Amino acid sequence: MNQAKKKIANTIKKIKRTILLSGFSKFEGLLFYIRFSTRKIFTGKHQRTVLIYISSINPSAMRLFHIFSHFLYSGYTCYFDISFSRYMKLKRYGKKATLFKGVYPYTKMMKHYSIIASDNKEYLESIDEKALKIFINFRILKYLDTISNADIFYPLGPFFKYNYPSVETDILSKALTFERKIGAFFVGNIKSTTYNADRTKALFNVNTRYETFNYIIYNLPKDVVYIPSNIDSFLKDIDRGLLREKIVLLDTNNFEISKKHYFYILLRTDFFIHMSGVIYPYCHNQIESMMAGCIPITQFANFFIPRFQQETDSLLFESLDNLINILSKVNSGYFKNTTQAMRKNIIEYYREHYSFQSFANKLSHIADNNLNYTNYYITTGASSIINELLPEQK
Repeated sequence: MNQAKKKIANTIKKIKRTILLSGFSKFEGLLFYIRFSTRKIFTGKHQRTVLIYISSINPSAMRLFHIFSHFLYSGYTCYFDISFSRYMKLKRYGKKATLFKGVYPYTKMMKHYSIIASDNKEYLESIDEKALKIFINFRILKYLDTISNADIFYPLGPFFKYNYPSVETDILSKALTFERKIGAFFVGNIKSTTYNADRTKALFNVNTRYETFNYIIYNLPKDVVYIPSNIDSFLKDIDRGLLREKIVLLDTNNFEISKKHYFYILLRTDFFIHMSGVIYPYCHNQIESMMAGCIPITQFANFFIPRFQQETDSLLFESLDNLINILSKVNSGYFKNTTQAMRKNIIEYYREHYSFQSFANKLSHIADNNLNYTNYYITTGASSIINELLPEQK
């Protein structure tokens, strides 16, 4: 009887908490919108401006962050055209992105924008004929084979809590000179319910993160694989030089790494093992590790444009058995004489194709050559982009 009463009491508490959080979320969202909309009052004259409108897909917070930050860090002031109802549907980090310095609500008072960027071509055609048009294309995976170097291609940028231009400048300045003390490394969430989707194999012919992580553990000798138990002992073992040829695997469900330690560890790493993200292959840690000069060990070179080249800027594998063979060679020092050359190449690859400056350079090239309707490829949420690839249900 007492247990039944406890269950009922706990259920009532959960219901109350859900109602309270739901109400707070709406109230907080309203406060965000008021702050965003009142920015119209303070809008001044800006030389380089971009008007952003997204209609067909409601982007996740991370992608919205990337769109704003790409333009902001390239010297543009952003104006965001969004209705109140759609604004309220944005996730919390999406709302926070609208409050970045340099982001304002769309205003009809302005008669001209430098660039109009949208995923809706009708919208692009309807506003300001003088502005340069950029088509935001979320359908990366559908059109992957037709994307060229002339397009703007940023499938998934670095995690917005970790990276911005000053951080990037600092990391790139150290990437070639830092002493490497870890053979190969992976860090990320290995939760099976999130990172072991059947659709990853079915749609992309790549292994899931969960199975790749565990396959390494069970198929390499125990003395080769190092699994950190906590950040303090991990950092000590790095500094003592105990991990130079080790394969280090860190599941962030065990413990998190701060931003400071995260880049320090990447700068100590020779090779970074690419494991797929949520359903599709891309994950932010792939981008961040390239910036730090970690050479990719990847199963999906064809998802990056330009494609990675074997033993030029990366090590490529097709199966998990191939991966084990590569990691065994890393452990034996097989790539010792070619590692620095590969590192130099992957850093240059990052600078040219994924850095904040590379986006600014591409925008300048578009503006200088009046390249209207350039495609700006960037992913949206996992479910949205995956649904486009699935066969229609009859």
